[in-house]
Amino acid sequence: VIPFGLVGAIFGHWLLGFDVTMLSIFGFFGLSGIVINDSIILVTVYKELRQQGVAAMDAAVEASCRRMRAVLLTSVTTVVGVGPLLFETALQAQFLKPMVISLSFGLAFATGIVLFLLPAFLTGMESVRARFAAVRSDLTAQAAAPSPSLALAAEQSRALTDDDPIAYGGRRRLDR
Repeated sequence: VIPFGLVGAIFGHWLLGFDVTMLSIFGFFGLSGIVINDSIILVTVYKELRQQGVAAMDAAVEASCRRMRAVLLTSVTTVVGVGPLLFETALQAQFLKPMVISLSFGLAFATGIVLFLLPAFLTGMESVRARFAAVRSDLTAQAAAPSPSLALAAEQSRALTDDDPIAYGGRRRLDR
């Protein structure tokens, strides 16, 4: 989720015509903390629902619905709190504008990602995990069952190496 927030922050710099400065990077750090907090809140509820036996898709939707208010309040209060600095004309505020742009635009972009893309990503990861588990259990079952073709192939390869002069550097084995 952090890279999406950074994309939003860089887009905000481009949109407003500001260069990325050291204070912008400080804004990236603050943005990363807020976005991670929002993600942790949502993923924690998702995991709790999954442990209760709720299906992955239903758990993702329910987690997003339950934590939407917390995520939106965190994001909106931060953007509204630093927003007045964007419109300030004082010289001191010009110094802080790159940090404010990083925080506000990055957070506005990442909030949508946390609420909509993160649950989709979680359900996709569950689907991939289930497919790998099915393949793994299928391979385990095949490996546990004795296969006549594997035994035949092993016997044929042993017979070839016993009689193959190249396998012994041109000499015949003496232990026969």
